[in-house]
Amino acid sequence: MTELMLNTLFQDAPETIISNVKGKWFPIRLTPDIATGELFNVGIGFIEDGKRKNRLHVKMLSSARGFKCMYGTVGLENFTFLLTIVGEQLRQSQKVECSSEQISFGSQSYASGESTEAILGRLFETMVPLSRHCEDEQAISGSPGTVSSEDARSSVFTQLYQRAPVFAADIIRNAPLRIKTHGGREIKLDVPLRKPNRFGTIASAFYRQDVYISNNLNTAMRDMLIAQEHAEEDRDVGGIFILRAPTDGRYFTESLQRWIDEEIEQVRESLYSRNILVREAVGIPAICQEIQNWAN
Repeated sequence: MTELMLNTLFQDAPETIISNVKGKWFPIRLTPDIATGELFNVGIGFIEDGKRKNRLHVKMLSSARGFKCMYGTVGLENFTFLLTIVGEQLRQSQKVECSSEQISFGSQSYASGESTEAILGRLFETMVPLSRHCEDEQAISGSPGTVSSEDARSSVFTQLYQRAPVFAADIIRNAPLRIKTHGGREIKLDVPLRKPNRFGTIASAFYRQDVYISNNLNTAMRDMLIAQEHAEEDRDVGGIFILRAPTDGRYFTESLQRWIDEEIEQVRESLYSRNILVREAVGIPAICQEIQNWAN
């Protein structure tokens, strides 16, 4: 592979916060039963114009709890997994396409706002009513929800900009890290924390099902290892920051937390010799503090 210094890769990164964002949005739809053809909005896509032209941003339902009454527990698990995978595929490929026949995309319309997060949040609340159903169900049952890596990252970025705007603008990168192999093939990596000698990502272990936790951790580890291969200097330090749920004795039990401990420890051991640190914390403020400690 072509060796590239991180300093070179990041030297053209923006240093100011974009105050006005515009582009086209579209609904992401799920057809649970192909035979009936009924469509449900399960996410929002936004194609950003401007300096990061054609950059695709996605916000998906983090859980398919709204389908449980129709398709049972198995349907809930299958659809939740499908939504998770679709969201990750769209972010990685940056293409408005999906191999699953149960996923389709609505027509594109113009939208603008102060930030991509604000645009996605506003449209998601309006166009994905199932998200309100999930919130209502959680409030009634007392069951804690899940937090996707995308949602965790959005919350971390928002809080970093609030508590340390200069620091946040210096390290947060919305565009993917693009690397070319010796064969000329371009690879897009999900490494949103970047500055000279530092490169990092955020992953969520705030799930009750092990398959989602493993998928998030493995994806983060893969992207970080590829990015590290292109760092020439020994002092380039990577970091994976993992959001965890607090132990509540009912949903996030001690046994589940021990299993998560083991998964994270395996990742930590795999990356230790590669100069990639692994930090975990409960709560967004704690994750922000870990990132600041690592980057400064």
